[in-house]
Amino acid sequence: MKKYMLIGAALSVVFFACSKKDSDKPTGPIDPTVPTDTLPATKTYDASALTAASVASRGTIVKGALPAASAATGTPVLSSTIAEDTYSAIAGRYLIIPLTLTSGQITGAYVQFQGADAYFKVDFSSKTNGRVANPRPVFGRDIYGDGRDSAVVIKMPADLPTSTLKVLISVYDKAGNASKSITVNANVFNTASSADSKALSGKWSLVRTQYIDKYTNLPFDWEYPYVNHYRYGFYTCINGKLSETDDSTVTGAVKIMRSNWKTNEEYTQLNADGSGKHVYSDSLYVLKADNTCSSRNYEASNDTGNEALGWYYNATTKKLYIISDVIIYDTKDFSVEVYDAKVENGKLIITGEGGDITELEKK
Repeated sequence: MKKYMLIGAALSVVFFACSKKDSDKPTGPIDPTVPTDTLPATKTYDASALTAASVASRGTIVKGALPAASAATGTPVLSSTIAEDTYSAIAGRYLIIPLTLTSGQITGAYVQFQGADAYFKVDFSSKTNGRVANPRPVFGRDIYGDGRDSAVVIKMPADLPTSTLKVLISVYDKAGNASKSITVNANVFNTASSADSKALSGKWSLVRTQYIDKYTNLPFDWEYPYVNHYRYGFYTCINGKLSETDDSTVTGAVKIMRSNWKTNEEYTQLNADGSGKHVYSDSLYVLKADNTCSSRNYEASNDTGNEALGWYYNATTKKLYIISDVIIYDTKDFSVEVYDAKVENGKLIITGEGGDITELEKK
């Protein structure tokens, strides 16, 4: 899947996402060109009211404190690494907390907003969500490629103001043995009530991209998407077939176009309510492997995507949050990306963590 941004749906779909650490608690200046009386109202929730107003996927609300940790042999152990990240969500969308186990197997999780008089009992017992410990130590954005861990998914109320939350989590096995709880931090951003975000909403089409060479840390030339991009290689004739070679000086080596790709369309739609989508369409032509020495046959293909996302813009820190919080095909679709963002001369310029720059223009 193509992404220049790592970019709801029914809760019956499985969701995941995580973010790098961020202590950003956005409160940006109000743009006087955006009337504040057109912004939807928010509502203050205490932890108990927030529990009642939220919906946990495969979860039921149980009154009381989290169940005490079990001392039984084989009780699952929830990894403390989940507390190393701050999780991000958009009000009205999904707070997603992937769970990593140090040992054991789990049937579900107990989840409580700190200070609430009740908690969610989440059931992972169906075969799509019953997981075992994940041996991978890496806790990054491109998470759980093997899909073996579960995630807590909570739909947050749309009128929750931008907030910082503490969430207590423990897991339990089929015998009901509960792990020790771990407290994680989460930021919930209310895009709909933000004048700064509303000013940034709209359809932003890709203009150009500049990537950074990861070996030299120097920028490549600007890449313009809507033109043909050619890649060439050197080939020789062996037993009547084209064969690629790394040595351009070898006898009989001929330079031949290996591939040709072109972006037909690419844009990101940022809606004022915090929802959005990333849409793209590419055409690709690749030299076939079975060409004879005299033939030049290419295989044509199209790569298209229409990916749901959540988003928020903090004008004070100039940070743009793109939250891929819906999974349909592949766990690698899940991410939270934080970009430096600014608008200059009518263009939205976003810079990724590695220094790659993307320019977009509002249509």
